Parts: sequence; structure tokens; C-alpha cells
Amino acid sequence: MVVADTGHHRILVVNKEGIILNAIGGGEKLEAGFVDGSFQEARFHSPQGVVFDQESIFVADTENHAIRQVSNLLSGCISSLTSCRCVVQCMCTVAE
Repeated sequence: MVVADTGHHRILVVNKEGIILNAIGGGEKLEAGFVDGSFQEARFHSPQGVVFDQESIFVADTENHAIRQVSNLLSGCISSLTSCRCVVQCMCTVAE
């Protein structure tokens, strides 16, 4: 299950028992922002909607007026698909 934790500016991936498997964005201080990158580096600003398929999570990053993509839960890369600011790509490295 994927949850938009709007007040903490992050996306949570949880199992059916409610255990958090991944916390995406926000950092240690649960900060708002507009940053692409790894799960730890990424910042959202009041994400409110999510949809997912087998490979990606798509996030309505409300206050950034952007659609963001978590491209792979294994690689941990967040990128912006569309935004009023610009269209950018994520250049993430995958730890082996």
C-alpha cells in the first residue's frame, strides 16, 4: 500500500500490517521542498495523491504543482515528470 503523508511531506510504502517498508522524501526533519534524487534526498511539498503500478509510484506533489515519479523501489530514485517550474530528469546511482 502507498500513502501520501501530506503533513510530513513524504510518501510511505506500508505492508498490510501497517509496517512502514519505505519512507520517501522529507528527510530527517520532514522538510517540504522540490528536490529529485534518492529516497533520503528527495523533497515533496504536501503530496496528496498517489497511484502505482508494478514498477512506479506517481505522486501529485500538490504545492509544487508537479507530478513526480518514484521509478523503482529498489533503486530509490525520484524524478519530476511535469511541473510548472521545469521538466527535469533524475540521475540516480544504484548501490550494488
